[in-house]
Amino acid sequence: MIGARPLGERRGSREKSRFRRGLRLAWLGGWLGLTLAGSGCSWMPWSQSEPFGAYREQQDARRDANEAAQRDRAARTIEDRIENADSLRASGRMDRAVWAYLEAYRRDPGNPLPLERLGFMQLTPDPPRAQITFEELVEEQPERSTAHAGLGLAFYAQGQLEPARESLERAVELDPESPLALSGLAAVYDLLGLPDEATEARESLATLRPRDSRVANNMGVSRMLQGNYEGATESLRRAVQLDPRNPTSWNNLGLALGYQERYDEALDAFRQGGDEQSAQNNIGYLYYRAGRYDEAINAYEAALLADGNQKARILQNLQAALDARDAPPDSGPSSTAGGDAPDDSTPASPD
Repeated sequence: MIGARPLGERRGSREKSRFRRGLRLAWLGGWLGLTLAGSGCSWMPWSQSEPFGAYREQQDARRDANEAAQRDRAARTIEDRIENADSLRASGRMDRAVWAYLEAYRRDPGNPLPLERLGFMQLTPDPPRAQITFEELVEEQPERSTAHAGLGLAFYAQGQLEPARESLERAVELDPESPLALSGLAAVYDLLGLPDEATEARESLATLRPRDSRVANNMGVSRMLQGNYEGATESLRRAVQLDPRNPTSWNNLGLALGYQERYDEALDAFRQGGDEQSAQNNIGYLYYRAGRYDEAINAYEAALLADGNQKARILQNLQAALDARDAPPDSGPSSTAGGDAPDDSTPASPD
């Protein structure tokens, strides 16, 4: 018969009414903030469910377990994101690294590492921005040595030596064994003309990292700034022994030897640190600096004959040496030309 109910439906109508009422109450309870069944749970007629108190306890336990698992996954995700950003930075993909650090920070604003790494990325291209980043970190983490060290290096990169000294000294105070803070502080002491303090900081660093060629290189640079060329040579020979492929250390060694007028040894060191054109240009600089203009001219001419892409620069140096040779005896060498420091001859960056 049209519209007739299937057999047995009348008998189940009361149960179905209860079931529908249970669903409505369940939805209302969920809207008011009550915990409902999770995935995998099926609704039964209200009259057949377990007691509500026990049900709530079960669901609360599941919720707590799920939240704990989510927190654990989030923590691993932040570490993975920072590691990924570090890899992007190491491979030179700086734009992507910046976004990766920012995303890690967005997910965990209480973690200082993403902003810290971002601050160090900004040191060379944008020191004022790095300063702002590290100032925020210092405000949020006043006892964090790395934040103070980063702020000191940001000041250092802008030539603000006294603020740099203050921040780096605070970093060392918080962590006396921080290679980053000790290296930066020693460089600041060098520029402030405090050789004893610089030596003390570098000796502490050398104790912490006895096989780090950059530490030995920077000790050599510090000793050169103090006029201790023999000591500089000793430190720089140690640096090239630890890392024979580092051109910075070889060129600094060439400088130290040249300042002692050991020009043949200096030229050999420059050749280890670069190509023949750079080596001849660098030895020409040392001759020029010493007022030995004929030797400087010969070196610059040899550099022009060698392969390389620095010929415009070398021509300027050659012209400066020719002018200085032909100038009156008391005029001295020009301070603006012919005196270019050897290529890659700098202190190694703190790490």
